[in-house]
Amino acid sequence: MPRIDKSPVRKARSTSTTSKTPAKSQAKAKPAKNERESRSLSKQRRFRPTEKALTQIRKYKQVQNLTLRKLPFQRLVREIANKISSNSYRWTSKSLEVLQSVTEDYMVNLLEDAYLCTMHAKRVTLMSKDISLARRIRGITDPGYCTTNLNF
Repeated sequence: MPRIDKSPVRKARSTSTTSKTPAKSQAKAKPAKNERESRSLSKQRRFRPTEKALTQIRKYKQVQNLTLRKLPFQRLVREIANKISSNSYRWTSKSLEVLQSVTEDYMVNLLEDAYLCTMHAKRVTLMSKDISLARRIRGITDPGYCTTNLNF
């Protein structure tokens, strides 16, 4: 009588490299287009506080138009001119525009230097001591440097 082998039979593995995945799992592998867009919107780059302020300063340096309003600046110039001397001065519109553009340029550069002092002190908030330090570092050649007190 022949002997019958009752051991479990092993199946041979298939040698194909392609995997057959169900259609449901393929749908989960690729997110829908609107899901991808919502993810990209939610994961925007996070700027450090100092980076954002410096980029804004650089942006205002490149802007050609004036950032301050013309009439309030004009009133301020006239008020300061009246306090300095008793004579009333007449100003052309072009001279006020040039004065305003130079003033804005000076202020933007001063605030940039002051903010660098703030960053050096490992702070984020700009304080008045940073502005005075920036003016002090600039020295006597700084146009805002004044040895006399005008008592406004």
